[in-house]
Amino acid sequence: MKTRLLGAVSACVFTFTSIMTAQAAPVSGQGTWETTLQCRLETAPGSGVEVNPNPRFVVVTFNTGTTEALNHESDGDGYGEEQARFSNDYYGDGLAWVPAVEAVTDWFATLKPDVVVFQEIFYSDECVGIPVEAQIGFVCETWSPGDPTVVQVVLGSDYQVACHPGNSDKCLAVKKSFGSIRQCEDEDFCIEGLDGEVIEGCQSRARVARATIDLVSGGEITAVNLHGTSGLSENDIDCRVQQVEQVFINMDGEPAANGARNVVMGDLNTDPERIPGSLDDSVKAWNDYVGGNQPFQWVSDDTATFIAEIPGLPISSPLAIDHVISDTFAGSCYVPGSSDGYPAVYSNVYFDHRPQVCDIGDLPPDLVDISGTIKTADGTDICAMVLASGQFTFSCNPPGVFSLTDLPQENDGTVKRQIYADGFFPKIDILMGSTDEALVMTRSGTCPSYNTLYDPGFFPDSAGQRIDISGSVLLQDTQTPICAMVLANGQYMFSCDGTGSYALNIPLDNNGQFKLQVYADGFAPTIQTFDEFQPINDVRMARAVECQ
Repeated sequence: MKTRLLGAVSACVFTFTSIMTAQAAPVSGQGTWETTLQCRLETAPGSGVEVNPNPRFVVVTFNTGTTEALNHESDGDGYGEEQARFSNDYYGDGLAWVPAVEAVTDWFATLKPDVVVFQEIFYSDECVGIPVEAQIGFVCETWSPGDPTVVQVVLGSDYQVACHPGNSDKCLAVKKSFGSIRQCEDEDFCIEGLDGEVIEGCQSRARVARATIDLVSGGEITAVNLHGTSGLSENDIDCRVQQVEQVFINMDGEPAANGARNVVMGDLNTDPERIPGSLDDSVKAWNDYVGGNQPFQWVSDDTATFIAEIPGLPISSPLAIDHVISDTFAGSCYVPGSSDGYPAVYSNVYFDHRPQVCDIGDLPPDLVDISGTIKTADGTDICAMVLASGQFTFSCNPPGVFSLTDLPQENDGTVKRQIYADGFFPKIDILMGSTDEALVMTRSGTCPSYNTLYDPGFFPDSAGQRIDISGSVLLQDTQTPICAMVLANGQYMFSCDGTGSYALNIPLDNNGQFKLQVYADGFAPTIQTFDEFQPINDVRMARAVECQ
């Protein structure tokens, strides 16, 4: 393995997969190394099975529906006004457009959540009777009786699925390696497998349903899927209030959330944060039972999940109407397409909701293996330094290949992978687990320089001598500090103390020089060479948008 830094195309790349906690940093978001693992095992009475009282797991609530109200002609993807009309008339606006189905399938294959609830997902048996012209581009075009339905397609065979009584577009799924649905014993798919009851006058089918999940590790969790009635009429609002009461007071003689440990997920069809109770009594109902001193608390926050407009509502979208709630578990959530660093599940105009993804509980994370290749856009291998959770290696032998194993995750189950290279923009991704990927770096192009050019001397007699270097990382010509990774001759640190300062003790190279490399997300990399007579250097960084 080579430890010296290479130039041009073979520029050394630094991939950081870090357990980090946020520090005060006005410009960037790096942090300090930290990992905390907490776990307490106890035995289920009479079972002989060790049970973790707070198992950590990933849940998703995803309304996969669409609406004619979006501008479907804007992206030229083949799904336009005619397809939106077909979706409304024949598919109940549930997930059925093949490119969207494929995008969701790919997303779930990467995420691999433990529990998923769906609202508005098309049931493929309803393809029967749909006109041929309305099948083109939709799942019904190739569907045959006996084929898996859409929810089975997007999740695959690793999941058990059960749906609401009388409501095949609302389903709950559990990863088999995590648990099983007690109401759907010994079956992979149960069309009406969940517990649920109809509310008279609020449509003829159950919109609140319960699953008892028997965990592989022992114990159980009660999961509730909710799809609140939409609309602002007095009856619509009253139905939503009754659905809240089904969750917390009485659904079938007892609350839907009737377990010792409950997770409630779904599309509330109201925003308890943005919509005032004076406009919607169901907002008051939710806030009466969730938050404050109540047993149930919001796990998700007010990050927007709904992007279409609600007719008659004096508050414009986006709104946060898809949520995760629990009386036992806490955690962290993100919304692909709304939360920074998490791209949308499907980039074209189709969905009117965005999924809510939450990592909840306190079970210690599984160890992660990361590997792959690092190349330029034209396929040239890049010699790289890969740093992950306190471990590092170099992708130099063979060139462009790296592998690190047994890495701990962050408390929310994610791993942050940061890739930096001389002449390339930083690439930062959030990983949900082990990965083996082909990574491609984007060249930074020509960027303005805010630093004074320095001509280092040639001092081979000083080779190997250690010196102290220091300075600050700043934005352009200002005094605004930047949180960045600072590297010099194999030594590194983060300038994330709120002042942008760095200080390192480093060895000089064979020429008696040191290469100072500074990388930050959203900024052009800054690479400069100095000698022992220029140990103090402020580094001024250009924003990535300034590059051409």
